[in-house]
Amino acid sequence: MCTILRDLDLENDSVVMPSCIALIAKPTNVLDLTNNSLVQLIDLSNRQDIHTLLLGRNRINGVIKGRSLPKNLKNLVLCENDIKELDELNGLENAPKSLCTISLLG
Repeated sequence: MCTILRDLDLENDSVVMPSCIALIAKPTNVLDLTNNSLVQLIDLSNRQDIHTLLLGRNRINGVIKGRSLPKNLKNLVLCENDIKELDELNGLENAPKSLCTISLLG
């Protein structure tokens, strides 16, 4: 199953976002959050069903926390975000061992 939450101008809200993410159907193999206003990764560490996470065209910046990624993630798309320095990706050293593709174009 693929869940598309694209172009909704979603923002990180520490109160609302976790409850919204909890409502996403299981299993969801592909979660598309492309083209929103997210500034940081959403904590999806409790999701084992998501293998592809599409986060392109957001405003994600700062240190990317690998521990907040889904446990069985294989593909991560971070194209066209506000990642300025490679050091911001150091947190991916804690990403799931299943992660094999990271896209950073743009």
